Amino acid sequence: MQTFEGIIRVRQVNPGSKSEGTAAWLETEAGGEPQMLRLYRSDMPDVGDPFFADMDGKRVVISGDAEAADYLCVAEMTVSDELGSRKSVRKKTVKKNKENE
Repeated sequence: MQTFEGIIRVRQVNPGSKSEGTAAWLETEAGGEPQMLRLYRSDMPDVGDPFFADMDGKRVVISGDAEAADYLCVAEMTVSDELGSRKSVRKKTVKKNKENE
């Protein structure tokens, strides 16, 4: 298990399709470069998980397992009192989903 720190970004995915919904990413830095890790919980879909719905912009520390294709399985998460910047590295709608990778 690894520990990651960053800001949660919740964005709309797959607009206009049957799998339209919201998904969460952790905006973090790896080696000085911005990185976006798609968040999901074990036994829960990564699109439409209500756990992440109200967390956009919150600073967190996450323990979990990083997986191929920039996914992060969240085992534990601590939310900081401090809000992260509302400015995101990636603002556009993301159309890619786990099944397409």
